[in-house]
Amino acid sequence: MLNYIIGKVVEVKSSRIILECQNCGYEVYVLGRDIYNQNSIQKVYIYDYLNTENISTLVGFNNLLDLEIFKKLIKIPTIGTKTAIQVLNLIDSQELIALINNDDLFTLKEILGNKANNVYIGLKKGVEKLDYDIFKYENVYLALKKLGYRQDIIKKALSKLDSNTTYTDEQALKEALKVISYAK
Repeated sequence: MLNYIIGKVVEVKSSRIILECQNCGYEVYVLGRDIYNQNSIQKVYIYDYLNTENISTLVGFNNLLDLEIFKKLIKIPTIGTKTAIQVLNLIDSQELIALINNDDLFTLKEILGNKANNVYIGLKKGVEKLDYDIFKYENVYLALKKLGYRQDIIKKALSKLDSNTTYTDEQALKEALKVISYAK
């Protein structure tokens, strides 16, 4: 199963891109709100699924949070892949999480219409379990994983970073390594 593809965007349409990687062109359906520039190198997080005709289809996202919310949305019985993409085109993942965590069903209904109740009920428990630090410091998390640290150690280190400070990836990595080294 694919996790992500880094490649050159060779074609851009409103709802899909062609991503070339190692002389293969992947057709990837993307969110309309995400911006892809032709001839740019992009990292696209991938969800691969079989549609009703048993054809493999790739859906791509700019970040892990969108991918995780998408996966949670398609687990809701009344929401399929196309509807999940529509939902994420209407509302940013972080805003969706905030509305659900704040029980703001009124605003959710204004944005999503008749899908709001199903989305709210389907995601209420799921978004509480998301680990925001991993998504906020995605590159740091991946770097620490490559260095061989376990996920639980990484999560603990990232959770101890000062939430009032805006870190660059390099600064966050240094701070996380300090936390890990002090914990030993």
